[in-house]
Amino acid sequence: MAIQQSLKQKILIGIVFILSINSYYCKCFESETIKRTKAQIIETDYYCDIIVAGGSTSALATALASARDSPTAIVCLIEPTDWAGGQLTASAVSAIDFGNYNQYPINQPFDFAEMMATIPGNPGACWVSIKCYEPKFLLDNWINPTISSFSNLKVFYMSVFHQVLTNNRIIQSVKIIQRNYISNDNAWNKTFSRDVNDWYSINSSSIYQKTIYNLKPFPNKQLIIIDATEFGDILVLSDASFAQGIESPDETSWTTIETCGQQFTYPFYMRVESNPTKEITYGLPLLANYDLEGYSWGMVWSYRRSLAESQANDASIGEISNQNWGSGNDYGASYLLLPVSEAKNQVTQNNWQGGLDLISLNLAENFAFGWFTWFRNQTNNQTLTNLLTLAKQDVVGTQTGISKMPYIRDTRRSIGIQDFRLQYNDLIYGDGPTGYQFEDTVALGDYFYADTHRMQVKHCDYPDYMNNTTLKPFYIPYRALTNRDFDNLLVAGKTIAQTFHANSATRLHPVEWSTGVAAGCSASLIFQLSQKSQMNITTIQIYENYINQLQYIITKYAPIQWTF
Repeated sequence: MAIQQSLKQKILIGIVFILSINSYYCKCFESETIKRTKAQIIETDYYCDIIVAGGSTSALATALASARDSPTAIVCLIEPTDWAGGQLTASAVSAIDFGNYNQYPINQPFDFAEMMATIPGNPGACWVSIKCYEPKFLLDNWINPTISSFSNLKVFYMSVFHQVLTNNRIIQSVKIIQRNYISNDNAWNKTFSRDVNDWYSINSSSIYQKTIYNLKPFPNKQLIIIDATEFGDILVLSDASFAQGIESPDETSWTTIETCGQQFTYPFYMRVESNPTKEITYGLPLLANYDLEGYSWGMVWSYRRSLAESQANDASIGEISNQNWGSGNDYGASYLLLPVSEAKNQVTQNNWQGGLDLISLNLAENFAFGWFTWFRNQTNNQTLTNLLTLAKQDVVGTQTGISKMPYIRDTRRSIGIQDFRLQYNDLIYGDGPTGYQFEDTVALGDYFYADTHRMQVKHCDYPDYMNNTTLKPFYIPYRALTNRDFDNLLVAGKTIAQTFHANSATRLHPVEWSTGVAAGCSASLIFQLSQKSQMNITTIQIYENYINQLQYIITKYAPIQWTF
């Protein structure tokens, strides 16, 4: 039985939440009720071969890979925002987390390398990565044109999952909610925590007109589903096996501290204007302990800078800096996911809302606004301070100035076939310079270390085994892309079958993309084999009989061996 957050802790967080809201934000959040229209709910059937449950970087890779490899398959990508790409775009982590070896195109999926090549050099002259950019540039110059090039890829933007229908080991159909703004004046004018319940409501509101889609297989066929969501929606809605939180006391344990994980954040962008601008001053949350961590102000500015006017570690007129700082807008006082039982209750009551802790999400938003004010006032140069603004719709795509979606570092994780979970030791114990090479290897991963942003909560006792963070370039097996309960369910990105500690190494942009390509190719192979045999091929059959064929397909689009 998983260890859950205490009532006392929840009460404390609630009190801190009330006290820490600044006057601006409180005014926005105050007793808000979503006004529902009485218009009839519109439901439409739509037929798909492959459904990619999206919102993540891996989801985009999955959709493109499956559409590319099976041009006769109808691939449906469900995207919760209007910006596909997850942390590349909507979550505003626009500094690519390369490791020592996957920074080289020869070790990258081919379309990922192509996407990176569209970014000229390092536009932000940042020092956290070799690629720091503005999300809209990537959307306009690669992501959106690439999506449009596939006639068999249907993207349901601004859509979330409502219901999953299953029968024995098969997911039969899914129901999604697509929302459209009634007025563009309301587009992205609320933060995520204040808007997300409306996303998941089937009823239209004063803000959104809703359409309900029943996504179904074509006659005499079977859907192939990939959960590449940021919150593990399909895993919970289908009642598939999953883990949440930190395995304790050992990594091999099946018990978890389920309301402890990684810190999360709402990244944002600051701009240096040419003329002084009156900027909103946000209050500082009581829990905030903002710190430059010994760096100069200019070094923090250039850390994730997205658009640079010079190579200097300082701010110049016209520059844009992405703010995602560990001792700044990183929030770790409470977890963003509800306890498992509460999330499942939402499904039981036919009221799925993502299984999210809205108080935690709201506190994190407040942390982001507070960091903007605090950091802006640390310049020791009043002239510069007066030029600093919170970049909004033209950069981050929102009227609030913070990201459309939170940047999360861990989520609900599948349990694979044969109870498989990728573990940290798999990433470091192998012959030679790499981690363990599986016979069913389908993807590559690499980073400098297992990167865990630990929460700052007493009940989150991180086990000693997590003190080991060294990494080698590693391999990810096909079994990590599966779920033990369903024959037509795959996973990609943060939802793969892995432990919390392993996730600290696999959650980064290039690795997410690699698992997405592998999942997309897996779905494509299942589709092709099912078409040819006129039988429904299962995920376990791929593992038992078709791994070599799958690996051959993947190598058309991505390496599965390291080149040093």
